Amino acid sequence: RKLDISTTMASLRQKSSPRDRRIAKIQDMVQQGHYPQALKECNQQLKKDNSDKHVMAFKALASVLTGREDEGRAILAEFTDDAIVIDYVAVLEQAYLELDDTDEILRLYQVLAKRQPKDEEMATQLFMRLLVHREFKQAQTQAFTMAKTFKSPQHTEWAVLSLLFQAREAVANGQDKLATGVLLPLAERLLQPALETKPLSHQCFRLHTMLLLQAGKLQAVVDALQAADCPVPKDNRERCQQLLSLFQQLGQQHQANAQAQTMLAAEPDDWTAYLAYLESLQALVSNSANVPEGVAPEPHTTWAQGQAYLQSLLETEQAKPSPCRGPFLAMLEYYKRSTACDLQSVDFTTSVMPVLQAYTTAFGSKLCCVPDLKPYIRYWKADLTDPATLAAFAPSNQSSPDEPAHKTVLRNVQTAQLQRLLGQQAELSPEEIVTTYQSYQDQYFAALPTGKDLKPSELQYADGFAFLCGHLAFQHHVATGDISLLFQAVVLLTTAVGNSSGASQLRLLLIRLQLLLGMVQPALEHWKHLEVKQMQHDSLGYFVTDHLVRMGAFDNSLNMADSLIRFISGASETTRNAISRAAQQRSYHMVEQFFHMLDKLKLTANSPLALADASLTHVMANAKHWHDLPSAFDLLKTPLPDADTLSSTETKTAIRDQRELTVMDDVEPFLSLEPSDIKSSYTTARLAYVRYRCQQMTMVKAAALGKEDLELQVTLVKRTLAALKEAESQLPTPTNHPIFGLGAVRPRSRYLTEQAYTQAVLVAEMFSFLVQIQAIPNAGLKGEQLKELQAAISKSTAKLATMLEPVLTALKSCLEQAAETPILLAVQLEALVDGVECLALVRIALLGCYEHLKLPESVPKPRRRTMTSVQTILTETFQTTWLDYGHVGDGFSKLFDAAKALDDAALVASLDLGQVAASDGTKQVAIDAVTAHFNNLRNIVNITLQVCPSPSVSAEKA
Repeated sequence: RKLDISTTMASLRQKSSPRDRRIAKIQDMVQQGHYPQALKECNQQLKKDNSDKHVMAFKALASVLTGREDEGRAILAEFTDDAIVIDYVAVLEQAYLELDDTDEILRLYQVLAKRQPKDEEMATQLFMRLLVHREFKQAQTQAFTMAKTFKSPQHTEWAVLSLLFQAREAVANGQDKLATGVLLPLAERLLQPALETKPLSHQCFRLHTMLLLQAGKLQAVVDALQAADCPVPKDNRERCQQLLSLFQQLGQQHQANAQAQTMLAAEPDDWTAYLAYLESLQALVSNSANVPEGVAPEPHTTWAQGQAYLQSLLETEQAKPSPCRGPFLAMLEYYKRSTACDLQSVDFTTSVMPVLQAYTTAFGSKLCCVPDLKPYIRYWKADLTDPATLAAFAPSNQSSPDEPAHKTVLRNVQTAQLQRLLGQQAELSPEEIVTTYQSYQDQYFAALPTGKDLKPSELQYADGFAFLCGHLAFQHHVATGDISLLFQAVVLLTTAVGNSSGASQLRLLLIRLQLLLGMVQPALEHWKHLEVKQMQHDSLGYFVTDHLVRMGAFDNSLNMADSLIRFISGASETTRNAISRAAQQRSYHMVEQFFHMLDKLKLTANSPLALADASLTHVMANAKHWHDLPSAFDLLKTPLPDADTLSSTETKTAIRDQRELTVMDDVEPFLSLEPSDIKSSYTTARLAYVRYRCQQMTMVKAAALGKEDLELQVTLVKRTLAALKEAESQLPTPTNHPIFGLGAVRPRSRYLTEQAYTQAVLVAEMFSFLVQIQAIPNAGLKGEQLKELQAAISKSTAKLATMLEPVLTALKSCLEQAAETPILLAVQLEALVDGVECLALVRIALLGCYEHLKLPESVPKPRRRTMTSVQTILTETFQTTWLDYGHVGDGFSKLFDAAKALDDAALVASLDLGQVAASDGTKQVAIDAVTAHFNNLRNIVNITLQVCPSPSVSAEKA
């Protein structure tokens, strides 16, 4: 992340002083991300003058940014109140931001504001910091002070804004009386003089409506918006939408219907207005009531009026040379709602079919066709099963003779997608799938010349055929287990993405297929080219962050976690700056929106999951001995969220907002459940999985550092694991559906397989056993107490050894199967990594047990006898099983050697790719697959060698 270190002094580069030029050099290094070089330069400058506070401030920042937080804090401690000056306050602020130390940031500006009480700019800077960091009560006090000192009405508005946010926090904390009885009335009294000033300012009006909404006075907001002196123009779109929303919330259906008509008269493609019109119409038809006086235009209260109104809008649009889509879709939505409520019978052939034909005639050559029609095709699916019926409105059959060639291509694409949407490809045999795939592939290449004049960044007209080929290839793989068609699809999609670099859907589909084939590195290259930062990390991050570690791409996972954390940190800082600018520019409604955005950034599910996975990888790779564990946790600079945070409603909402199920265009037709139900069940399961991964990592940290209650953490892990098991039992289970392969990358319907669940239970029991060992009294035991302890330890170790044996057996089986396969699919790589991760955590727990059982040279006999006897039981129980770890390591080494020796030409032949095997593209894909697997297996082997001793090592040494 490039840091924005702004200063209030003139540009250092324009100064003639050599010192200022040197400081400018350090600033450039920090802004460009060259933190070690900046630290080195600071040290050199301080050798010349160790009292230069500006350089010291940069050294503190560079120390923090290079991971030397303790050193940075020590330097910052030297900046007492007297040492704070405006020249380098921004550098100090950035250092405290990196340390997440809000109190110190506020101290900086409080000192400067107190030192210069008549400086309005410095007072403003302090207020903005208080506002951004949610110190609303202090912000209110600061605004009052500024209003008295500088006599500006804007400062009074800031005091009101601070009171509004205090009231919101009070309601959130259950203090409703404080909000409604004190804070909101005070805010209204402060704002009253400004409201009586004519003409009323737009900013003051905005603030007043925010106040009324927060107080729940919706009718008062309506009256204010409809008042003659309202500063917002009557035809302002935002005002119209707010009025419509308020009418709906108040249940004033006549007014909502009239408002929707007004909006549609101005903009006939306003889909929000169409939905509001139909909802109010439905309510008025069901519950007729007298029309209130003064409502204009006249509300519609019968289906006949609604149909006539929408039909007139449709006919008006059809007469235009370039019609908009809204009236067509509104007519379909009208028929759908009127029949769904059993309020009116609709004949499909005479009513719905003409609208479908009219729509596909007008828009069948546009990419919006199938997405627009999807809900209506699904609703009338029973009426559309006959191929002749589909042919009657298929886009390809509605074209005109003089239509350009590229539009004909688009109509053919839309028709093919409609066929898939209607489930006409669901029952194809494997042979028919291959034939259909080949047909679409031929049509893709035949249609490419129609887009020869398009730029590489523009979407090719034939892209839809390539997209369908990817889905057919996966469907074939699910049906047969064969991967040859998947490789062909990867070749085709790679070609398509090269021709249409801006086609994000194609690239996402390619990424999914590559991850399914275990090709992590090529998939990540395409991931980088998506160039949709917010969507990548907040909405689509689960594509890769959920699965990199699971496929052995440990380094990539660490880099992705680091990138994700920096993105969220950078986006949060940008949002804080936006809050400050919005308040200064008096755009108060934007302040509210930016705070909402800031909250959402903090609740992204990908951040804690990536942190947990990356941290676990780091611990596995760097904790060969027990005393290495504390340093292995240095990666966790950002703390994992606690159980309460992960259980909050806000976190559930943030995870639900991720569009996990809407990227695949053909998910819905194969499912009997409604998409909302599926999304809800997956939200619950994903949240449980994120909680499980985070709490498992917290459990390991508690064992390593001893700062938290390990027994409590083990209990939380077991509880979350049980919740995950329950959540997964509620998931839909049609295993032949793409959502369980491409949709979730892994071709299975669970976050944890039965084998992975068994491993997770074993790990929890191992750390529970560590708690049992740590509970042995330091003074030792003797007599009957010692015998009881030995019996309990023997029982526990026997249980653990019994649980460990099937885990090792399953891992050996996975290795044997992998050795016979030239290409390991993602599910095979995941099974191997899950096994290694399990062994690593078991090993960490055992290391903890032996560490606690260590004996110094001089100890009392009871303690020596107790610890020695427990050590003996532990060693004898795990001796044979521990040596089996060596066989696992040996198996991974052999698998790695086999991958290293794999010849790419032999691989192409072994994949049985048929005619395309000779093509350079397919050969390159095969070579990429070999390279990717080679890298994945190398990473797994490196981790395994840390976990598993060589078979030649004796049991005692192990």
